[in-house]
Amino acid sequence: IRCANQAVYPDGSITCEDSDDLADALDQVVPSYATSTLQFGVSTNNGWDAAIIIRNLLDENNAGYMSASDYGEFFGDSRFRYRTTPQRPRSISLSFTKRW
Repeated sequence: IRCANQAVYPDGSITCEDSDDLADALDQVVPSYATSTLQFGVSTNNGWDAAIIIRNLLDENNAGYMSASDYGEFFGDSRFRYRTTPQRPRSISLSFTKRW
């Protein structure tokens, strides 16, 4: 958490001098999350390989990134101060490879 006017103490703790600074800093915290990827493949003796890959297996809907800007306030709309980029939805791909 980064505050505009923060104090860092020798024990590593950080405090914000202003409660508004702390509230702004807490608004920028992206919650932790985990995703799963499943990949299964098969190889044959005649040189063919096949694989199926499922990314975001459980189709979790998380914020992957949060940007902080003051553009929203500049244009008079504070909703755009902190924009989150959603995580990619579940994707399934199938791959075939031929070795010569």
